[in-house]
Parts: sequence; structure tokens; C-alpha cells
Amino acid sequence: MIEPFGRTRWLALAAALCLSLGVAPLRDPAFSNDDSASVAARAKALLDKGQSAEAAELAGAWLARAVGGPDLLSLYGQALAKLGRKDEAAHAFELALASLGPDARDAAGLERRLTEADPLARKRLGLFERASRSLAEAAERLARSGNGERALELAEALIPIAPRKERDTLEALAERLRAASTEVSLDSASAAEKPSGAWPVCERSSKRYRLVCNLEPAVVERLGSVMDDIWNYYVLVYFDGDEKKAVGQPATIRIHPTREEMLKHWSGESAPLGWWSPGEWQVTTYDTSSDSGSLDPMLVTLFHEASHQFMTMLEGGGSTPAWINEGTASFFEGAVAMADGRVLWPDAAQGRMSELEFVRSNGKPTVADVIGYDQPGSYPGEYYSVGWSLVYFLQQYEDPTTLEYAYRPLYARYRSEIIKKGTGSLKLFEELFVGEKSLGKFASLDDFTTRWAAWLDQEVYPLHRGDDRRARRLAAAKKYVAAADQARGKKKAKVPEDELLLRALGHVEYVRTKIDAEPDGAVLDLQASLLTRLGRGASAAPVIEELLDLVDAGKAKLEPARYAELDKALAGFDSKNAALRNARGRALGFANEAKKLLAEYEAKDAYPLRSYTFAKLASAAFGAEPELVAATRRLREVANAKRVLRGSVVALGGPAGAWSTIHGRAADGFAVEDARIEFACVRPWGAIATHTQVSGEYEVRATLVPQGERLLSSMWGVVFSGTESNDWLVFGINGSGAGFVKWLATTDGGNPVERPLRLPGKFEPPIADDENPELAVRVLPDGRAEIRVGKRAPVTVSLPRALPASGYVGVYAKDAKLSVENFVVELFP
Repeated sequence: MIEPFGRTRWLALAAALCLSLGVAPLRDPAFSNDDSASVAARAKALLDKGQSAEAAELAGAWLARAVGGPDLLSLYGQALAKLGRKDEAAHAFELALASLGPDARDAAGLERRLTEADPLARKRLGLFERASRSLAEAAERLARSGNGERALELAEALIPIAPRKERDTLEALAERLRAASTEVSLDSASAAEKPSGAWPVCERSSKRYRLVCNLEPAVVERLGSVMDDIWNYYVLVYFDGDEKKAVGQPATIRIHPTREEMLKHWSGESAPLGWWSPGEWQVTTYDTSSDSGSLDPMLVTLFHEASHQFMTMLEGGGSTPAWINEGTASFFEGAVAMADGRVLWPDAAQGRMSELEFVRSNGKPTVADVIGYDQPGSYPGEYYSVGWSLVYFLQQYEDPTTLEYAYRPLYARYRSEIIKKGTGSLKLFEELFVGEKSLGKFASLDDFTTRWAAWLDQEVYPLHRGDDRRARRLAAAKKYVAAADQARGKKKAKVPEDELLLRALGHVEYVRTKIDAEPDGAVLDLQASLLTRLGRGASAAPVIEELLDLVDAGKAKLEPARYAELDKALAGFDSKNAALRNARGRALGFANEAKKLLAEYEAKDAYPLRSYTFAKLASAAFGAEPELVAATRRLREVANAKRVLRGSVVALGGPAGAWSTIHGRAADGFAVEDARIEFACVRPWGAIATHTQVSGEYEVRATLVPQGERLLSSMWGVVFSGTESNDWLVFGINGSGAGFVKWLATTDGGNPVERPLRLPGKFEPPIADDENPELAVRVLPDGRAEIRVGKRAPVTVSLPRALPASGYVGVYAKDAKLSVENFVVELFP
């Protein structure tokens, strides 16, 4: 274990605000043997001689490259004040004051100097003191009500504005909440390190399945819930909703860690993404995040393959033509798993839609070819999309008047009869679906094909393609809501109320997740109403919360009566939301006070830096109130224009003892020299530089120079956020030349468990074997990180949780020997 280097908490504020200093060289010979205290002594000597400009230049040069103590900050402020630069002086005095311990004797003197430099300082300190105490109480209440994540966000946002005596309490609360939050999210995960980068096998039994998965335990639990829910849809399609017909033991779902590992268990000639094995009574696939960065493709495969179990039960030893077997399985690929673990009725499967466009443009295979392929098992790959579309038509075509799914009874009849006959799939199809007495009165199979194609082009594709798909979706949702209103309370309604509401919900969910880049109040209100009517209060609660947040922020409008109705419903769905609303209400009150004080700052015009830092701190602490957020952006530009605000670049070197790790062993040959770090490891290992804290907006930059052989299993990267005990975020390059992002977290003091995060995009071209990539990770205050590799186009990733109020950055590798050069962090205001 690398022992951590000593530090002071007040650096959080220094990093958050970023000193208004120029950037000195990283290796400045003028400071080769100095520390903060010795530079302070030199600055004081200059001040005593009346050389204020020289004292300010000396102190400013040091503070641009390193972190200074309270004495140096105070002397810097005094020198600036003597030069008439009161705005910057007040900023330095406030940082000095924040750096003091709770019982420091110099506080009164610093407060006096601060108020002399800034006449609004007392109001500012008073507001922050009252707010930190009130909102700390709200954070405690949130924690007690079970809303630990929100409590943690609030507590950490308050630390930079809290008085010295309150800061220790808030930091302890934040640490306790962070530990509790990690335990909740990973309490069932093994504390042992993943062997060869894979999750250990986790076995669980859900209501309908036995799961044996190389996945994170929390993911396995949720996967069980999702599969249990889609099981109900399988029963509805295959057994007309009669669960008694779904006999036999629960099927096993086996998830391998990689596709390569999965294919070791496959004896066929092709290389599938997964399969159903009747002999084993098992669905097999793999963790698709290992090659795609996402589990979504795995879910699509599972939805498809798990449906084959029901066809096996239905056949009872007989056989089914491929278009019914594979077409029905492909139908379930369009199912959508929602955040609450529930599954929406299948929409059109996107992959099959794209394939079908290509097949139709080629003219082969035809509908007759696909239906006439009556061999058991699978058929050629180009047949799948046509088979899917036929089943989708028979399942989803609605009677324009009654909204009933008109062809479902005929689909079930065809499936039942063809299983009995075993052959003649095209002949039976024509007998049931073609002719004057047929439901659609199709004159011939060609006539059926023409109208099937028209339905796809006029009713299905427009919901997924084109500029008007949003309007079409919302219009359809409102149509179903109106029909549900008519069906309410009617036992013999052609289509039950809940089924109509679920159809509407499917369209609304699509609009929210696949079309709208920003939340829309009207759509949220509609979704909240649908979920409430469906009796899904736990799912409605976060939607209502988001809607009320938008209204509070002035980004959406609701009638007062509707607002009150939703507010009351939110508290009733979950008591923890009442605590959340209380905290939000308090924060909004303090935000309004802050806006009034900010107006006073701006009226003086001589305090651009103090105006900006006040707006930034208030915005972060009081829930990102829109006017304060806008003011922060505007005032930052003003401060930049007046040259009182610049970033500070710090070299991440220092002694080896200033680095800390969460891994339970040391790396080989860990060495640090200036801005260069070297080490070697076989298993995953990393270290963070604890002598430099980061927060707010900052950018980590480094050149990675792998040494020796570069293996496919190798990884090289940087930790761009982390604490001494937990929660590391890593970006790096793997042995294939692709980028990756990971979240490392520990439980019970054990080695960290690594969770891969989705990287929405690739770095093109891939990083070459002989390239020493230059990485830059810019962490943004809104919970995103912009990642650059050399001159390639940047990729922006959303981070999985709120970053700590103050953290550290560092290095990471696996199965590699690595030299990290030019390793610096730039702290932005």
C-alpha cells in the first residue's frame, strides 16, 4: 500500500474557484527549494520594504504552480490590496480564511481584511452560513428517508460555502453518505478482483429463471426482473395468457464474459450471438459490454433466444416452420426494458427494419420464399427480417375502428395447425389469410404482400424515420389515451383500458428516450399520468420529480392546481420524495436571496471576480437555479475579459509517498520524477496524486509511453477522478487500440471491482501499436467528461454519479509497463 501524503481540506475551495493567477513554468528554478512557508517569508520581506508589486508577483507566481498556505494567501491579498486590486485581494483573503482550521486564531484578522476589500463580504458570509446550516439539516433528512444519493450531492455542494466550524460536520456527513451509497450499489458484489478482467460467475434465481452470469451481481438482479417481466409477454403470445401451459422447470440463462468464451461451448459452424438449447433447457449469450461497451445488444439477444423456450413447449416434440419460429423470436427483439425493470410490449425491432429495407430493395427473398421455407430450425440470414415483419404485421395490425389486434387469433390458429401438420406452410397460409372470405379479403398472396408492404411504409417506418416521427408518436399516444378513457370501467371493452394505456406509454417512452434531447414538460406530464393510471407509483415518482424540477427552474409550465396535485402524489408514492421536495424548497429560497446579493455585486462593477465566484458557488450549492447558472456563465466571460481569471496548471509529480492506491498491493518499480511516472503491473493497478486536489472543471493531460511488449490484454490510462478510498473513474487505451472508461469501487476495504462504462463513440483511427498517445480528459461541472486522444475527434461521456467535491487524479494500467510523461492537471475557474 502506498501511504498517502498529508493534505488540507481547504484545497477543495481553492480548486473550485481557481486562483486568478498567471501560469508559471512547471519547473521554475526560482522555487527549486521552496515551500509555501519560505515563499511567504520572502513575500513578507518585500512587503515590509514597501515593494508591493514585487511581493504580489512572487506570491502569484508560486500560487500559479502550487498550492499555498493561509499565510502566503493572506500576504498575496495584502499586496494586491495595496496595489488597489481589491477584487482579487478579497478573493485571496477568502481562500486564506477557508484554509484555516476551525479553531485558528487568525480568523478575525482575515475577516477584517476581507470586509475591507469587499464591502459585501459580510452579507455573503452570512448567507452562506445560514444556507449551509439549513441545507445540512435537509441533507440529513434526505439521508434518513433513504435518498442517500441526493443527500450526498447536497452535502458535497455545501462544503465549499460552509463556515469553518460547519465544514468538518459536512465533510463527515458526505464521507458517511458516500460509503453508504457505494455499499448500496455494490453490496452483493464480490470484493475480489475480477480474474482476467471478467466478473466472477454470479448465480441467482428469479421467479421464472435460473441465472448463471459473468456479470455484476446488481446487474444480474435487475436482469432477473426484466426477464421475469417479458416472460409474461411470451405466455401471452404463445399460450394466450394461460400460465398453466408454461410447464416444466425454469430455464437457465447463461451469460459468458466474452463472445470468445461463449463460442467455446458452441459446436455449430456459424458464430452466433447466442442460442437456445432445448437439451440443456438453457439460453446462452455473453456480456456484450466486453466488445460493444453496452449491455443493450445482450438484452436483444436474450429477448429473442428466450422466446424459443416457449415454442419448444408449444411444439411438444413437433416442428414449426422457420418463419413462425424465428419470426416470432425476432418480434420480441423490439421489447424495451424500462428503468424500473418492467418491459414494454415490443416495438418494431430496429435492426430488422434496416435489414428489411435492404432485402426489399433486392427483391429477394420474397414473402412466398420465406413462408414456403418450411424446414424446422433456422433459415438463411437474409430471411430473418422478412419473417420478423410478417409476424410483426400479424401481431400489431390494428382494426382502424376498434383498435383490436385483428390478426392475432389467425396467427395463433395458423401456428397451432402447422405444428400438427408439420409441412405445407405456404399452402396453409393461403388457406387462412387469402381469399374472399379471409379477414383482409386479399385476392392473392401478391395482394397480401402489397398491402403488407403498404402498412409497413405508411404505419411502421414513419414512426421510426423522418422529421415527423415525434408528432406521429404523440398523436398515437393521445389517441390511445382517449380510447382508454372510453374503455374505463367497461368489462366488455374491445380493448381493455390498461392495454391501451400501455400502447400510449410505449410511444411516450420512445419520444423521451430516442427523440428528445432535452426533457419536455408536456411529455413528462403525459408519462406521469399514464404510469399513475397503470398503478406504477414507484415508476411515476421520478418522472413527476423531474417535471416539478423543470417547473421550478422555469423550463416548463403547469397550472397551479396540477402542480399541487403532482406534488401531493409524489409525497404519497414515496416518503423520501417529501424530504426531497423540502430540500429543494429550501435551496430555492436561498437561491432567490443569492440573486439579490448578486445584483448588488454587479451594481458595483468593480468586483467581476467576486461576482463570478459568488454566482458559481451559489449556483452549485442551491440546486443549479437557472438564473444563477446563466449569471455564472455570463460573469465568467466578464472576469476573463478583465483578465482577473485564469486557469492554474499543476505538474502531477511530487515524491512517491504523495501517491495513494486503492489496490491491495504495490506496483513494480513505482517511481516519480517531476511530471513523469513509471511503474509496471500484471493485474489492474493505479495510484492517485494526493498532493493536488481537483474539483469543478479541470483537465488531465498526459502522454502514455508503454514500455516493452504490448499485449491484447494490456491497458494504459489515467484516473481522472477518485478519492483515497473509493470511486475511481479511469480512461485509457487497451491492447486493441480502442478507448475505454471504467468505474472502480471498493466494498468492505477489499480490492476494487471494475465496472465498464459505455463510451458513446470510437476514436478513429484506432491508436497504433507504435503510438504514444497524448490523452486529455476534461471534466465538466455538468457531469460529463470530454476525452481527446491526440488530434482525433473528441468523445464525450456521461459520468455515472456525482463527482466528489474534491478529489484526485492519477495513473492506471494492467498487464503492462508504463511511463506517463508530461502529466499535468489544469484547474479551470
